[in-house]
Amino acid sequence: MTNVKFYIAGSWLICSALIGHAIFSTSYMRGVLRGEAIESAGKALGEFAFFAVLYGWPWFVAASLPPTPDYGITLAYHHHM
Repeated sequence: MTNVKFYIAGSWLICSALIGHAIFSTSYMRGVLRGEAIESAGKALGEFAFFAVLYGWPWFVAASLPPTPDYGITLAYHHHM
């Protein structure tokens, strides 16, 4: 796995963690995690993981694309002259 793919995977992981933190920090979802609600904690976490993968398709597509050549700033600068 190249460095770019590590950045893509890290970006997906950080975004999923931030969204998960936002969801599970609400008072209701904290109750679910403590077992004080009708839903089970395992089911809620499983559904979150499922949707994190499902809606992570842009990251997976980006990771599957072939690398593009790095032309650098000088070529881009000379190209616009």
